[in-house]
Amino acid sequence: MKCHLIPNSEKCERCVRKALDCTFQQHRRGRKLGMRLSTSHSAKQSNEEGNNESDSREQSDSDRPYGFWADPDGFNPPSLLNRHASKGNFSLQNILSTNIEAPKKPTSGEISASAPRSPGDPITKGIINMAIAESLFEGFMKNLNPYVCQLDPTLHTFQYVRVKSSFLLTAVLAAAAKLLNPSVFSPLRDHAERLYMEVFRRGLKSPEVVQGIMLLTYWKEPDDTRAFVNVGIAIRICHDLGWQKLQAQDLKSMSEERAREIRSMERTWLVLFVYDRSISMQTGKPCMIERSRFIESIDDWLKSPFGETDGLLAAFTHLRLLTSELPGLLKPADDTSSPPSSRPLLRLLKEQIGGWRRRWTQATTREPRHQFLVQYYADHTLLMLYSGPLQASLSSKTGPLDLEPFWVSYNAAIGILRLVSSREVAGFVYFVQDSMHVMLAYAAVFLIKVYFFRAGREWHYVVTNRHSSYCCQSLEP
Repeated sequence: MKCHLIPNSEKCERCVRKALDCTFQQHRRGRKLGMRLSTSHSAKQSNEEGNNESDSREQSDSDRPYGFWADPDGFNPPSLLNRHASKGNFSLQNILSTNIEAPKKPTSGEISASAPRSPGDPITKGIINMAIAESLFEGFMKNLNPYVCQLDPTLHTFQYVRVKSSFLLTAVLAAAAKLLNPSVFSPLRDHAERLYMEVFRRGLKSPEVVQGIMLLTYWKEPDDTRAFVNVGIAIRICHDLGWQKLQAQDLKSMSEERAREIRSMERTWLVLFVYDRSISMQTGKPCMIERSRFIESIDDWLKSPFGETDGLLAAFTHLRLLTSELPGLLKPADDTSSPPSSRPLLRLLKEQIGGWRRRWTQATTREPRHQFLVQYYADHTLLMLYSGPLQASLSSKTGPLDLEPFWVSYNAAIGILRLVSSREVAGFVYFVQDSMHVMLAYAAVFLIKVYFFRAGREWHYVVTNRHSSYCCQSLEP
């Protein structure tokens, strides 16, 4: 029997009498599979007019019983499974269900001083007071952020970050405290680690989470060995959020805050691309982020009206794209052989790096710190590029020393040491991230090792020749 709804009642008389679930569906006779149906709501009596009104609404895809099965949109896993599962909500429930609605995203609005704080706020918990927190945040944006290109000075105000993410706020304060106020570094670092564990346990995913993880890898303790793993976790979160499919968007039609939030997400993805390639180059481990049309269109991305502070990031992206065009040249070789066919490619890449240095040195004249980083990374890339052929030449027991890789790598290492010892940039080295110190140490150790290895080889050659000459003379009649 049909259920006939009556006014001012959620159940019909029959279902009330028999204690049944009252459900009413229109008949489907003569309808094609997947057709949209309109459902009448329960009639409600108006208090003012005393009339019964009925509202009808068109059912969404998740409400239609046959909508999912009638959808012709692909049969591969990303299309066949629930779309929400591929956008940061990959769970058993989202994969198997066709009726789960998309999680509601918080609307972007003006952040006020009375806005609710994110859980774990270090100020609310008494780890640090407001005055010191604001001072550290200002110090980070002024002295540390220009080296990592992570946060937008216009968007990421103290109040904005405090409301958005306690994890990101604590990571910022801990990084600043390590260099500007060491007395509060330990409690802030410990709290940031606790929040990181909570983020990982709950599976939270957002641009602020990724930015917080990256900040924990820039300025860390000397015995912390988690940088490679943490960067991998950050990249996986971005993959789960679908950032590998980022495309250029028209930000002019949006509000400034919303446009800057999207720009922040794109900036974080580009920073991760540079970071991923840098770690791969230094450690010889595989990279995780592939080149894409969005990354390759970095020049167009820089032209945005919101890209006033993104020049250095664009330069680094260009450099990593440049070196990724010749795979294998910047990775440690498994053997000591140097294929002759790679020498013309090395020379071509060397010229391109020189052009990159000239272009971005000129483009960063207004920011001495960025100009310093351009020179630094150019020399370091040349050092890494020619260290492989030099190793092959020094390991060879026969034949003369290959002078080209020797002089290029030698001049690059000397250039790094000369750059950091100059009076103009001596103050910059204190604030740079840990990876810069690794590059500096590599250049210094490289020069020392080359000197002693070459000296030992020449001494061994002289001693061997003298011994051979003495033996020959003793054998003469």
